[in-house]
Amino acid sequence: MKVEEVDEQILTRVLDIQFPGKSLKSPIKAINKATSLDGLNEIFHEVTPKNLEEIKGNSTEERIFNQKIQKGLVSNSINFVLLRYTGEIVPKPDDMETLVDLQYVYSDAAIIPSCPGLFKNDDSVGCAFWDTFIEYVGSYLQTVETLNKKTVIGLIPHQMPRTWIPTLLDYYHDRDITSFIIDSDRSSLYSNLSWIQSIQRALRKLNIIDEGFIYDINSERGKFLKNADVVLAKDFVGLGLGVDILGNMHLGPRLDATAWKKIKTGPYRGPRVFDPETYGYMRIPALTQPVANTENIRRQYGELIKIRSVLKENSTVADYLNTKELIETNQVTERVRDFKKHVIESRTAQSTLFDAG
Repeated sequence: MKVEEVDEQILTRVLDIQFPGKSLKSPIKAINKATSLDGLNEIFHEVTPKNLEEIKGNSTEERIFNQKIQKGLVSNSINFVLLRYTGEIVPKPDDMETLVDLQYVYSDAAIIPSCPGLFKNDDSVGCAFWDTFIEYVGSYLQTVETLNKKTVIGLIPHQMPRTWIPTLLDYYHDRDITSFIIDSDRSSLYSNLSWIQSIQRALRKLNIIDEGFIYDINSERGKFLKNADVVLAKDFVGLGLGVDILGNMHLGPRLDATAWKKIKTGPYRGPRVFDPETYGYMRIPALTQPVANTENIRRQYGELIKIRSVLKENSTVADYLNTKELIETNQVTERVRDFKKHVIESRTAQSTLFDAG
């Protein structure tokens, strides 16, 4: 991986990311097969404990699962298979072997599957949280080491308490893992600045910020309040916080039964569509959700090509961002500029104190 450009004011940069026989430039928006684009293609599937049992005991079930993944592959692109394990306990060794094999075979990187079910237990806090998660990660890495010739991408779940983030990144670094996927799980990094700041600070303390990339998936797009027609694209503006790859949203909204009933019985307002002129999401009733999903990827993909071009021609993209209505209205540039200042100044202060000692 090579750092080609670094923004002077915010944490946006241009990376040349290499995989065997393939490469891509960041910042980049992940694609899927429906978009007919080239780049970084995501294939996402949930895997339940029942799925693993069926696959282990029935070769037809395994063949069907693999065929689903193969149908999502895009030639001339980097393909990432993203699995979401739904079990609420750490998989047994034979289950973990199956989970690893399903993720690994068709993916250009070994990516630790997300595991939200492990954090549902009320006891999964503090040390218990850490012990459960690190047992899961350790089991995955021990298994993948038996076959690995691929880059390993570490998982940082959004549920990870900030207390454990430096320890987690130390753990990954000791195993030569320097690129990370954040599963935002329908939350937003832009709405949790102090948490992502702790990650950026820890990466700089380890001096590995230029050795890998940060990849955000399942990020909340922004909530429509009352009768608002447009809302700030919180997933997209998270790129100003040092995210190099913006993944797709693969999960439905987290709503209770009452909220779902209200939506189903209320007037149809249409899906959200990204507007590159304002950096907002607007409702377009004429579009179906699948069409809107594809259009969002295409628009954000194209906008990030433009941002890379702007950064190559200028020292910062801040002025360009300020031409976007919702960026200026919500003072996003000021926030991400201050964010970088706090991250860099914190690291500089630590270094100065260390040198003085």
